[in-house]
Amino acid sequence: MDTGVQVRTSVTFAAFAKRPGDGAMITIIQQRAEWDPEKKGPQSFAGAWQPAAHGRTENINEALRREISEELGDSFAQQVEQACVISLEGQTAPEERVFHFIALMPYQALSDISLHEGAAKLCEITEEETQAILTLEREHRSGVDSAGPIHMFPDDKRTLLEGFKRFRTES
Repeated sequence: MDTGVQVRTSVTFAAFAKRPGDGAMITIIQQRAEWDPEKKGPQSFAGAWQPAAHGRTENINEALRREISEELGDSFAQQVEQACVISLEGQTAPEERVFHFIALMPYQALSDISLHEGAAKLCEITEEETQAILTLEREHRSGVDSAGPIHMFPDDKRTLLEGFKRFRTES
């Protein structure tokens, strides 16, 4: 049955690693910049945070590689191809389907990440810091304080917490 609703499809990717020294499990998140270089205008949800890579797509099979390559660089994307990438059940709403992927990477692989123009910065956070992330609401579309607490969409936060849970037992 055609409901007339156009369904948007997105993919997210979260990279996890065990930090040398203290052995803490971390994940990499990126902060959205103020300016969207593709649209040549202000970026929606500027200052908000998201997993390492996130993007809209039409084709799931090629989207993951493309988004990782575009947002984190070809060198890192090649390393992800060598990793065991796990697909998590995605959030499905009438207007949006999101597919979430996670991978446990060697910590040194994170140094191959190159930040794209649409991101303000990268940050590594622990599970405890992930627990404290605030919910990003649709009304934050014009942005949040980039120097304030971390805001993230609830499904992205759940993806990070699920990654910590899964990889805690593997490391």
